[in-house]
Amino acid sequence: MRDAARAAFAALTELHAAGWIHGDMQAENVIISRGPAFIDYDRARRPDLTPPATPYRGGLIHVIAPEIAAQLLATGDDDHVPLTPAAEVYALGASLYWAWTGVRITDYRGDPAGAHTELYADISAGRRRNITTDRPWVDPALEALITTATTTSPENRQSNATV
Repeated sequence: MRDAARAAFAALTELHAAGWIHGDMQAENVIISRGPAFIDYDRARRPDLTPPATPYRGGLIHVIAPEIAAQLLATGDDDHVPLTPAAEVYALGASLYWAWTGVRITDYRGDPAGAHTELYADISAGRRRNITTDRPWVDPALEALITTATTTSPENRQSNATV
């Protein structure tokens, strides 16, 4: 899993270096076979282009980065929230957390069919589960990769595969 995670982060770094945002980073959209590949590019775009006709209001709730959750709380339902490479690094890290541990990085609060206000507040405040409690086995390198990718500070997220 560690090698697959490194490969996925390396592929995401290449996508970002080419100037693209995937737009829907989550575990179901990463395939690892001979090498990592992303699927479901319907939200992919270059961030320097005009915002999409349908405003971005977050992807899969359990992988939304804290800074995106804060913006979702602070803006209206029709406001576009720009997705950043750092937020996608967080989403991939949170997806790997979920895939490895079987639990989401942030516990659900509130009505699952509702507006997710409590969950957005938890995410934006940096509330999260403890990977050392949730992990199925000890793997310090994988834990460091996931923890670094999911730090609450976007400027400190590490997406390179050297961790």
